[in-house]
Amino acid sequence: MLSLVQLTHPNWGRRAARVSASRLDILECASTYALARTALDSRTPLVDLAADAPASQTADYDEVYNGASEWSLLPAFVSIIPTSPPGVSWQAPD
Repeated sequence: MLSLVQLTHPNWGRRAARVSASRLDILECASTYALARTALDSRTPLVDLAADAPASQTADYDEVYNGASEWSLLPAFVSIIPTSPPGVSWQAPD
């Protein structure tokens, strides 16, 4: 099974990373969304594209998770829309 995470770095910005045991292979891809779009556009299975994507660097997963790295994990979903579009409202379920 292939696992992906999103990271951010103060100098290199947002990146997608492939989880390889206790190591994160930091991909030359700005986000998991960008990786998925590339897979769709090229009609390549996402798992194949992610597995074959070149990694520019690596990071220790535990160090990132524990905040001991300049890399930080991002939430699984990051909204790129700062506010709801006109006419759309969202409320948390009771």
